[in-house]
Amino acid sequence: MRVLIILASLATLIAVADANCRQIQCYIKEGKSGASANSPTLFHFVMRTCGWFLACKEANRRAFNHCNANLNDVNTRRSLCNIHQSRVPAHPNKLNLEVVRMGKADCAENYEFNFWKDQGSTWNLCCVRNAQGTVDQC
Repeated sequence: MRVLIILASLATLIAVADANCRQIQCYIKEGKSGASANSPTLFHFVMRTCGWFLACKEANRRAFNHCNANLNDVNTRRSLCNIHQSRVPAHPNKLNLEVVRMGKADCAENYEFNFWKDQGSTWNLCCVRNAQGTVDQC
């Protein structure tokens, strides 16, 4: 009987922990540091964060850690260029974009002040189309 009570308690704890998971929407937006939630989205991904008693406000604060995509990574930059290859002009011209990282928890309302924004960094993304027509980062 004691084992059943322990198992039932454990199952309840697992269910409670799962109920306190939140999704965080992460964005790479086009624009300078003044970019807003309404700025064009270059890339979007979803992360999940969990905690025993995870309030929405705390989940929203975690957007910084979960949406902190490494824009110095060559493969990330190349992927962003390939996603938007229709915008990349013919060789030798380039597409130069300024991008900023943003994110917020699903549970937070869609007000501008609820979005985490990478205030310290505006990233320059440069995309080129080579002579063969393949798109790559500069």
